[in-house]
Amino acid sequence: WKEDFNMAVRCPVPSQESAYRYADSILDRTKRFLSAKESPGIMIGGHSKGGNMAVYAAMQITQSDLEATNERAQRLGLLPALGGSVPGRNCRISRIFSHDGPGMPQVMVHSRAYQAIAARIDKTVPESSIIGMLLQSQIKPTFVKADAISILQHMGSSWQVTQSGEFERASELTGGAQLISKTIDGWFDRVSQEQRERAINQIYDIFAAAGYGNIADLVANWTNSLPKIVAAARGTDVETRELIKDVLKAIPASAAKVAVGELRNDKDGDA
Repeated sequence: WKEDFNMAVRCPVPSQESAYRYADSILDRTKRFLSAKESPGIMIGGHSKGGNMAVYAAMQITQSDLEATNERAQRLGLLPALGGSVPGRNCRISRIFSHDGPGMPQVMVHSRAYQAIAARIDKTVPESSIIGMLLQSQIKPTFVKADAISILQHMGSSWQVTQSGEFERASELTGGAQLISKTIDGWFDRVSQEQRERAINQIYDIFAAAGYGNIADLVANWTNSLPKIVAAARGTDVETRELIKDVLKAIPASAAKVAVGELRNDKDGDA
């Protein structure tokens, strides 16, 4: 849980480095697999945090190739290439799937390593995506129809599939999801790194107060966890409480009406 929240303010986190080491080991173990003339290609991916980890792993493998390429160029007295594909082991990664996985910090999205793999990233999000729209990606996602409400769509079992086995596509994010994305992005843009870290720690404490060990259990027991989350939110500073209130406003009224009212009453009491 804490690492999940830390992903909003730091990169890498331990699981991302672990994913990189694992993917790197797969490339090593499958080199010239079964004495084949060429090493086989691989596809990597995951859902939610796993999707982010897959992108990070591919990016770091590419970064390793980039450093090796630049080192060779330097030895030969050549200028390193500034754009385009990066030769090396990363070329064996044919596709990178991120199913409603959050993006990366902006500085990493603009890196050469990320740009080199961007065309191979296949990002898929439900039409009311919240988790998958966090942070930056520069990848236009495929929107999928889902039969759950708001953040409950994060659970992949609600995603709709056609008879041919493809995801049933939606044209764009719902209005509520777009509002949440703009709210969170706007908050990140206007606060300092120190404020972000303080708010993330407070938000972690709020969700941990619900008593569930992961997001799936919390979402599945939303009606039970919401009152506990609201009670814990009363102990945060005003700026963090305002962010939570703005996000809850965009969640369907049946789930958020009481929470927003409680937070508004708290603010009036502080005033």
